[in-house]
Amino acid sequence: MGTKTRTIANNLTSGLGVSNMILISSVNSEVDVAEIDFALDNTTYDHYRIVFDQFLQETDDTHLRLYCSTNNGSSYDTTSSNYSWINMGVSGSGGPYSEHNDQATGYIAFTKGNPGNQTTEGMGFILDVVPNKSGLSSTRGNYFIMSGYREDTGTNYRGFQGHGRFMNTAAVNKIRLQMSSGDITSYTYSFYGFKA
Repeated sequence: MGTKTRTIANNLTSGLGVSNMILISSVNSEVDVAEIDFALDNTTYDHYRIVFDQFLQETDDTHLRLYCSTNNGSSYDTTSSNYSWINMGVSGSGGPYSEHNDQATGYIAFTKGNPGNQTTEGMGFILDVVPNKSGLSSTRGNYFIMSGYREDTGTNYRGFQGHGRFMNTAAVNKIRLQMSSGDITSYTYSFYGFKA
């Protein structure tokens, strides 16, 4: 019997050789913005991945937050009972940290603070998005996983990861990334959708 070799290419393709991972958009910007929004086409894609090669905020020591919309961005939910999350990582002093929140804030917090705001600082991360979908339990879907790194004080390299869920049975169809204070000043990302 022969050996089956798995590669990234055939792991990401269907039997017909059509990629299941589709680039939806990519952006490289040095223009200050208050937030970055992503529309989710849940009839076409099953889940999503956003890869931020670089992300720099205006204000030092601020938190990255995620807000959810179920009405295509007409409004973003800030109801505290609709969000639960945890984040953990390495602090500026080099020790571990963790914090969590169970339905008591109107957002998901992915960083505890400390990403620097100088050009040699900032962060990069990967965000996975899994909207709710028909057939899932009411306690599944609408969850988010982030993993990344940040640099502060010039060269302090620190890792972090976070998880969160939007406690709503309606599928999230737009998300917003925003700092707890100040603008986002520089960012480069690629936004992918995965077909079921």
